[in-house]
This record gives sequence, structure tokens and C-alpha cells, in this order.
Amino acid sequence: MKKEKLNEYFNKIEKLLNEAEADFPQIDYRAKWLMDRDFRTKMFEENPKCFLTIRKSNGNDLPLIPICNRSALDHPMAILMTLKIAKSFVGDEKVDQDHLDEVIRKLELMK
Repeated sequence: MKKEKLNEYFNKIEKLLNEAEADFPQIDYRAKWLMDRDFRTKMFEENPKCFLTIRKSNGNDLPLIPICNRSALDHPMAILMTLKIAKSFVGDEKVDQDHLDEVIRKLELMK
């Protein structure tokens, strides 16, 4: 995957995290770890179950959606924030919409 495309997705997620912080001000200090790319990478390597993947329209999976808190435990606020992020990709032609619907259904069941 090209670095520019990955950076584009990270920038989109960073923007959505900032919006989520506005919606959930009581968790702003807890969501800051998601903006630290090194910590996110380490977290994904150690706890891949904490990340849902978004499938691009070309079939490649991107492990970008966290469902755990920084302690690697499923957390309702993290799931709500992730649900908002996932819903923001609805209608994006770069994302496989059938797979995205599956991810959203899974998140709805988890919350």
C-alpha cells in the first residue's frame, strides 16, 4: 500500500477522533493514545483482536478501527467511538460497503 493512501486514512481517523472527542468530552484523555502512531502500531502487533479491519474496494484489509481501550480490554466508549468512525465510511467508494455493513452490525451487537 502506498504511504500516501495510508496517511490519508490515518488523517481521516485523526479527524474523526477529534470529532468524537467533541461528542464525548469525558473521554478525551483516554482517546489520545490513538493519535500516537507508534503506540497504535505496537498495540496492533500485541493485540490484533482489538482492531477491526476495513476492507478497501480492491480487497485489501486495513486494520484501523480500535475496539479496545489502551489496556487491551473491550470498552463501551471505545466501541461507540469506533462505531461512529465506521459509520463515517458509509458511502465512501474506496471502502467495500458490504464488509463495512458487517463491521457496523458487529459493533452494534458489542455496544
